[in-house]
Amino acid sequence: MNRFFVYSTCVLTALSGCAHGNVTELSQNQKMLSSVPYVAEKYNDLPDETRIDITPKIYKHCLKDVDDAPYSLFTVTYLSDGIKVKGILGIPKAMIQVKPYSMVVAVRGGHADFARFNACSTYFLSDILGGNGERAFFAVQLRGAAGSPGQDEYGGNDVHDVLNAVELVKGFQEIDPRNVFLAGKSRGGMMVYLALKAGAKVAGAISIAGQSNLIRLLQSWPDMRQVFVDHIPQFKVQTIEKLRQRSAEFWAEQIHAPILVLHGDKDTKVPVEDSLELNRLLDETKTPHKLVIYPGEDHPMTSVRTEIANEITNWVQKYSSK
Repeated sequence: MNRFFVYSTCVLTALSGCAHGNVTELSQNQKMLSSVPYVAEKYNDLPDETRIDITPKIYKHCLKDVDDAPYSLFTVTYLSDGIKVKGILGIPKAMIQVKPYSMVVAVRGGHADFARFNACSTYFLSDILGGNGERAFFAVQLRGAAGSPGQDEYGGNDVHDVLNAVELVKGFQEIDPRNVFLAGKSRGGMMVYLALKAGAKVAGAISIAGQSNLIRLLQSWPDMRQVFVDHIPQFKVQTIEKLRQRSAEFWAEQIHAPILVLHGDKDTKVPVEDSLELNRLLDETKTPHKLVIYPGEDHPMTSVRTEIANEITNWVQKYSSK
């Protein structure tokens, strides 16, 4: 039996009296409700927003990536503010380590069902964030997506979903609670910054093409205005205030965890200035950080995947407790 299933059964049936190790009762906000083997959605079952830029041919290859991934994959449902939020958990299949694994909690990009995690996210989660089986990962879908109720607030109360996920994974017996990291790309990078501001207790963080100034983003990408109108409460009446609240450049001094920032200098979605300016501010606050700019790379940064994966592995190794 997979060790995670032993543990998850324990969590579900005997929170405060588990025989599998020293388990303390999880708070209501971090309680795991269920864990089932991950089954990739059929292409025709994906929401239209999720299928954007994914053809049936591409998705067929993505399904093969799921089968070939060196992970046992599970769909986990947990509570956050009383809302049932879903995530995808990856535990290395090999399970050859005597000591627990490091964990990367990954926050999805996009909004609602657009660009949320799906079978085509497997390479990003497994090879880039997970180090191809070296680390475990937990991919947070956030409320209002993947069948979860609630409202995607694009950096509002949905930040609680990230904070609760961080605390949840620290209870898995396969995971070293000292070595939990946060990572996100694009909007996910913004969520990482917000979670750190809110006090997420992690060993370190990774932001890939992360949004650090939504005012600048709106100027360079006007189509985002409708996204903000649809998702950010009171956006029309408190526009600047709401954008500043979600923009790390205005409160960089509140980021304390070591953070790796990666960006392409030809990004046509999130301006590279977001990472350059945040780097300058982190220099001022003396927060441990590293900035890597990839010349010629646009938002996907597909041609430097190996380099990104190596940077992340080195960062996790550097800031992990031995």
